Amino acid sequence: MLYPSHLHDFPSKADRDIKVAKESKTKDHPNIIEKRVRLEKNRQKCVKQRFFASSTMRDKLSPIHWSVNYTYQESRTGKLAGGELEPAIDTTVPQSFENKINIANNCGKDDLCVPDLRVQAVADRQKFLLGTKDNTMLINVTVHNGGEDSYETKLYFDVPGGFEYSGVVATDEKTAPSCSPTTEEPDEDGRWTFACELGNPLPQQKTLSTVVRITANENKPPLKPIEIHAFVNSSNDEEEHTENDNMVTFTIPVDFRNQLTLNGRSNPEQVDFSTRNKTAEELFDDNEIGPVVSHLYQVSNRGPSEIDSATLDIFWPSFSAEGGHLLYLITDPVISDPSKGRCRVKQLQNINPLNLRTQVTRSRSGASGVVRGHQTQTTTTHTGISGAGGSWVYQEKPRKQVEYEYIPDDDYEEEEEDYERGGSRLRREAKKKSPKQGAVRARADGKLVSGKTKQRLDKARFSDLRQAVKDSKDAGGVIDYQGVLSRASVDCNALRCTHIECDLFNIREDEFVLVEIFSRLYTNTLVDERNPGGEISSLALARVTSTKINWPHKPTLVTAVTTSLNAIDDEASAAGVPWWLYLLAILIGLVLLALLILLLWRCGFFKRNRPHTEKAERRENRDPDGRYADTKTRYAGPDSYNPQSHGQML
Repeated sequence: MLYPSHLHDFPSKADRDIKVAKESKTKDHPNIIEKRVRLEKNRQKCVKQRFFASSTMRDKLSPIHWSVNYTYQESRTGKLAGGELEPAIDTTVPQSFENKINIANNCGKDDLCVPDLRVQAVADRQKFLLGTKDNTMLINVTVHNGGEDSYETKLYFDVPGGFEYSGVVATDEKTAPSCSPTTEEPDEDGRWTFACELGNPLPQQKTLSTVVRITANENKPPLKPIEIHAFVNSSNDEEEHTENDNMVTFTIPVDFRNQLTLNGRSNPEQVDFSTRNKTAEELFDDNEIGPVVSHLYQVSNRGPSEIDSATLDIFWPSFSAEGGHLLYLITDPVISDPSKGRCRVKQLQNINPLNLRTQVTRSRSGASGVVRGHQTQTTTTHTGISGAGGSWVYQEKPRKQVEYEYIPDDDYEEEEEDYERGGSRLRREAKKKSPKQGAVRARADGKLVSGKTKQRLDKARFSDLRQAVKDSKDAGGVIDYQGVLSRASVDCNALRCTHIECDLFNIREDEFVLVEIFSRLYTNTLVDERNPGGEISSLALARVTSTKINWPHKPTLVTAVTTSLNAIDDEASAAGVPWWLYLLAILIGLVLLALLILLLWRCGFFKRNRPHTEKAERRENRDPDGRYADTKTRYAGPDSYNPQSHGQML
């Protein structure tokens, strides 16, 4: 007996002599059952065999074919017991026959199922943003069968290059369909094709909704527009005019967007200084220089994409136009999160060049510190600008005594004077050299230029710095900068400034980095140069340098932080009022007082209302029992009357 491999045989207890061929265990061979049956002469023998359809049977449209054949098993001697001849099989009767069993279906009277499949797909976003925290895209796929039952229904979808398959979820079914790749390797474009089992059969008027999850590869994300392909098919054919909706294709654009912001603040915003209060020339502590002035810069990423690296360049006004100290740097720049960046000062000799004892660094949020000789320990707590969340603590370790050696610039020459004071070696002063004609200088970009050309370029950069500060002030904050200022184009050695370079990295969405520069206002310079006040500004440039995606970056951001200076002349304000002004003020006051008195007198204010004068009438007392009145007793009886003390009774 033969029947297909997807049918399983279950023999009865009486048929224990059944043998199943070994090759029938494989899918490529049908099940073969061999059974020995004893036949008796002139009697009919009926044999029943039960079999069940396998749950993994896929082809449910084709009928199940089975066949039966029989042969006589002869003995080795050719004779039966007792010497009788063996029975002979009637050759006029067929020794084998075949038949088939149709599987019950819902295909109608013609027993032919014609489905009408339709697929729809839509992504959960209109644009895929790279470098964000949410790098998983959901594709909602809906398959509907508007015709008869669809057998071996499969959904094919492509996972584009740069993405990885993350699973599938059924929205309206208890169990999700099973999906697997159709090939072992992706194609040339890195595209995988997956097939999902939707049903066998998928009944008519049945709708299945499936969500396919694909995740962008962080190392090799997609750079081209994402093409999504979905196709549905079955083992039974459709009509040609209904096959157009079996496939859907759409494209999702890829974008990379981050928003770098730059803010700044001065603490304090205004500094008052006396034009006549000049400190001593020999300084030992930094608090003798002047008040603390700090500028705080905040670089943040409003997302949604991550910024791999960015730069922040701060140009600090360490010196005035005449070469005197202006905003005297007292410590290295402080960064809020060392894991997010680092800063360095190119002109390291501009940090506390006089090697003064550093006092407690004051901050806008409060600070505390302990000073021991030349060593200072400072703890400062800061918060972000404009309501930015988070807090950070800067703790400066005790600094050892450092001897600063002055490295002269090409435009300066050293003096011979060199002395020590207070255990600290002071930097030797320098005089500016007169430029030599035809001297050759090196630019920041490595090219050699003449001395005149270098001076002309420095003047141009100085003008660019002033213009950038002006533009930022006019705009009220940060601006998009398209000029020539950059990290490499500004030479602070020639422009009397200090260049602070900060490299920032791995700034995710809504994260920020704070950089604060602490200094002291050198009031002696303002007094010596007779500065009437004004403003001092530092300038910062921030730009994105690299991202995981080779995407065009936005322009450089520029902002200026300004500290207002208010000059106060105490002696001039005290001695500026002449004596006759005091006399005039007194006379004017007396005149006003006289006019006020005259006005009140004319209005009758000084006239008093007096009671009218009346005389008492003396009458004779005709009532002997009457009462009398005196100053001591208002009403007294006659028995208490005393002529000596009370007088004559009326």
